[in-house]
Amino acid sequence: MTHKSINTCDRELRRIDAEVFQPRAIASVSEWARANIVVGSWSSRTGSYEPDPWTIQPMDTLGIVGPRRIIIVAPAGGGKSTIGEVFVSWAIENAPGLTAWYTPTEKTTKEFAETRLMRFLSACPSLSRWFDSMPRHARRNEALHFPHMSLLALPANVSNAQSKHLRHLVMDETHEYAPGMVSMLENRTREYRHNCTKLLISTGSEEGDQTDVAWHDGTKQRWQIVCPICGHVHVPKWENVRWDPEAKREGIWDKRRVAESTHYTCPSCSAEIAANSANAIKINSISRGAGYTEPAADAVPRTWSFHWNCITSGFDNLGANAVDFINAMASARRGGVELMKDFTQKLLAEAWADKPPEISIAKPTNGYKLGEPVPDECLRLMAVDCQQTHFWAVVRSYSRTTSRPLAVARLESRESVREFQIANRVADNGVLIDSGHFTDSVYTACCRYGWVATKGESVAGGYVIEKDGVKLRAPCRVSESRPAPQFIEPGSVQPSCDLLLVSEELTSQVLDRCRSGKLDSWSVADDMPESYTEQMNARRRIMKRNTRDGSPEWEWRTFGKCGEHLWDCERVLLAAAYEAGVYDFEH
Repeated sequence: MTHKSINTCDRELRRIDAEVFQPRAIASVSEWARANIVVGSWSSRTGSYEPDPWTIQPMDTLGIVGPRRIIIVAPAGGGKSTIGEVFVSWAIENAPGLTAWYTPTEKTTKEFAETRLMRFLSACPSLSRWFDSMPRHARRNEALHFPHMSLLALPANVSNAQSKHLRHLVMDETHEYAPGMVSMLENRTREYRHNCTKLLISTGSEEGDQTDVAWHDGTKQRWQIVCPICGHVHVPKWENVRWDPEAKREGIWDKRRVAESTHYTCPSCSAEIAANSANAIKINSISRGAGYTEPAADAVPRTWSFHWNCITSGFDNLGANAVDFINAMASARRGGVELMKDFTQKLLAEAWADKPPEISIAKPTNGYKLGEPVPDECLRLMAVDCQQTHFWAVVRSYSRTTSRPLAVARLESRESVREFQIANRVADNGVLIDSGHFTDSVYTACCRYGWVATKGESVAGGYVIEKDGVKLRAPCRVSESRPAPQFIEPGSVQPSCDLLLVSEELTSQVLDRCRSGKLDSWSVADDMPESYTEQMNARRRIMKRNTRDGSPEWEWRTFGKCGEHLWDCERVLLAAAYEAGVYDFEH
């Protein structure tokens, strides 16, 4: 063989080697899914898989080289779990490694593995070869052992958070996990910190919980729709979902008419976009401009978070969602917040703040402001709620037909309470101070200045009293014994004090009617401080089901973090006004 032919053979062998042994180009997750995923009967859309526009960027982010943490918060039925299933399928072929899919409980794990995950994987043509040759012992509903990797489906509990190290971690419905469980499971990826995947999938959770914190740690990207009329790109909001106002007649909604007339109003051009399948495609068209917002600059490195709501993924079902919203609002007005919480978390995919929908606090009367007493004033009272480091106080002015607040304040010391009383010209025996906590110090102050101590009691229907030979239920009664403190301060005006016992349940019910504007004798000023509105709105009566027989039960509950101190002050003022003969509760 000549030298020339040897060189020719050598070049040919090098060319063949380069073609055969060059690294295989890995397609993006969404491109791979289009070519390889086949959807079966477990989904409403069967056949070759075509990813929804809002799922493409989260999918492709999962395929980025290096460590990645992705948080997806989306509505129920919005395709979020499908993103995880597609990623697991892609990883088996393109990025193998021990993988675990966690769900909240053993029951949900078994159901999801049997009805979704294993069927999804076995229907994928590129993965079916593994299933055909897999021994029976290597294939179970909660575990698949491929020659090159294993896939586990596990409940999210402490024992499963202390097992082997994982390369890929999928945590489904994290809003149902025990506190701290997300961090415990993420610790299992430490050995693969250079190329691990941590995927959190959830509907809306609770404000400040582990899912909500994780989402805000990321890029905080929200899906934007595009108006098919004017081209305005924006994040869709429920406030822009409208329906025919004439569907409500005599206070009752015609829910069929609501569902049929529901549409989305563009916030830019006010165009009414009908809620149908054709417009669902148009508003989410990437070629028209739909897409995610820009990543937040303060995101934790290698952490991405995505969000969309039911307007995006269920546009053609907005009518049914509008009916759900009406039902939730009606329930909220009756004191039940569960339906509104469910709507907020599962359809809007937003974190639920533990507070009820905003309500109006009574109706301002005659446009008056704080500091303006009622005409023909016959009584002025001041109620004080004691906290560990401060006090809350409300002063009200009363006539025989109405009352209005004069002053509201947070006070930092007992001396400032006294100064507030004098500044608002309240008589000593018109000051009612809570003795439920710091009892002895309250009794001391009452003896020092001539104030009246109060104490709330769980007396559901109030106190039975006799008036003109008729037995009635009253919101309060004066204790027969006068309590005295352990130590009497010099200059005290009395050795013991009056104690007014107040029914928490009865005064709460009446104050609830006052708050909703149903009692004209009770009103608020135009310039009430925000702290007053928040605290008056914080106390709500909600319904719950008896765990034994399912019967409805009602209880008072405080929402949010502002407290209900001014609410308690107003309750005591109602009771004291009754005791003084101003309010007639028996009616």
